[in-house]
Amino acid sequence: MLLSGRFKFFSLVQFIVMYMGLFRNLPAICGAPEMRSGGNNLIEHQVTSDEAKQAVKDIEPDKMITVGCKSCSRVDIQYCLSDDVISDHCCCDRKFKERFPYIEHTCTLEDSPCQPVARDCSEYTRIVDCCCNQQLASKWKANYLKSCASRPQAPPIYESILSSYNLLVQYINVIFA
Repeated sequence: MLLSGRFKFFSLVQFIVMYMGLFRNLPAICGAPEMRSGGNNLIEHQVTSDEAKQAVKDIEPDKMITVGCKSCSRVDIQYCLSDDVISDHCCCDRKFKERFPYIEHTCTLEDSPCQPVARDCSEYTRIVDCCCNQQLASKWKANYLKSCASRPQAPPIYESILSSYNLLVQYINVIFA
């Protein structure tokens, strides 16, 4: 019986160690700063999901229209709704002006000078001020309101912890039953 008890204890320890491997990547899951691309690119700034959700609560898209702008072209709107605008934000604004606190994103410091997708940083600024601010604010505000209407969910890491805990409890009940 003693051997059986030691085996059960050893199996329990193996099980715990195996599931602790889940937490080895916890900083990456939680969005901690990290090196990228073989250590060449550092995070310059980032807006986390929680920060973006908090910021989007307070925005009013109808008040984000810049005076003196012409109407926006279809190409301008496509640019605004693509990832190109965030790429250009990282290139042109950097951390000195956070134009998109309501959009989760990460900007990195590149080894070489960046080239904006828009013609240049002045064109990027014009498109953002005249077209993107209202378009993106409306889009992200609608996404936020839609997510609030659905059932609130725990962040994925909590679901993983809870799942691991439930498996551990079941395993202990089977071994020591």
